[in-house]
Amino acid sequence: MKTMGVATRLFTLFFFIYGVNFVFLPLHTSRIAILVVALYLLVTIRLQSRNSIERSVIILLSLYALMLAWTFYQSSLLAFVDTELLKAVLIMGVQGLLGAYLFSFLLLRDEKQPLGSLSMVQFCIFAQSAFIVLGFISWEFRDWALENIEITGNIDPAKNLFRSRGLMNSSGAYLSVMQSIGLFLTSYLISKTAVKSARFWFLSVSFGVIAFSIFLTGRTGILILPIIILYFAIIVVLRLRIQISVITFVVALPLVMTGCFVLLKLGYELILGGFTMPWGEDGFDRLVRWVVSEFWGRDGSIRLETAGKLYSHIKLPESWQVMLFGDMSTWSLNRIASDIGVIRIWFA
Repeated sequence: MKTMGVATRLFTLFFFIYGVNFVFLPLHTSRIAILVVALYLLVTIRLQSRNSIERSVIILLSLYALMLAWTFYQSSLLAFVDTELLKAVLIMGVQGLLGAYLFSFLLLRDEKQPLGSLSMVQFCIFAQSAFIVLGFISWEFRDWALENIEITGNIDPAKNLFRSRGLMNSSGAYLSVMQSIGLFLTSYLISKTAVKSARFWFLSVSFGVIAFSIFLTGRTGILILPIIILYFAIIVVLRLRIQISVITFVVALPLVMTGCFVLLKLGYELILGGFTMPWGEDGFDRLVRWVVSEFWGRDGSIRLETAGKLYSHIKLPESWQVMLFGDMSTWSLNRIASDIGVIRIWFA
């Protein structure tokens, strides 16, 4: 049976990862991608190629079942007045776990190349980065996105012109974090790739493009940079030597970032034609000032502003009952003042 082509797998994986709500489609693209992959695997009988489910999958499903049962029980105590977390857990199971399991069959069919599936995920994130850049420098793409992709979140793309959402329903922290995962994944693949290969230089350039896509969407993803530095440091310590690929990447990175900055600036001026903020500031200057303010305060201090803001969202339950058993009403009905998912789940 002929296997699904690489381009088709990439296309399906992209829309599974990002889950776009197009106005002309009846379903979320993540759910459509799951249906497509499920039908494909059933037709090719690939699911029957394994006689048993791996132990790790059984453990994961068991933990999810316990989480679902506990969430249902907690919701029942509130007479199901606040069911938002229960809905989120159900969606996580159907869309997240089931989708990931199906895509594992689709992407891991060649076990001789374990990095192949990671490379496909990295390429999808790089492709989204290209769409994010395109959304910043092209009025035509912006207008097409406004007409065909539903807007969610609290960031209005028509007013926040220096922010871009690419092929997504909104820009902001969520998209920025998604792109930051791609940045770390790119760093990992760079450390596993020979310098002489064309793939190494593609990864190096894509690192710069993905980094700028984070700047264009939201600054939350910038928090991945210290983790990447720590990752390369751990490699050096464990291997007691500095890899040629790491040295080459570090040397080439300033050139890559400078080149990406220049090309983005040229695209802004020559393709977009530029724009002016309501208070008279140039749009590109506003973007640069917004990014720089993440690292430098007005008093000249060096900082990570997003890290400081997130620190203020770290809250602890005031009672031991909530700490041990949770309070489901804090998820939506009496939502706690925190945007950190782990903290909100702890309270709930």
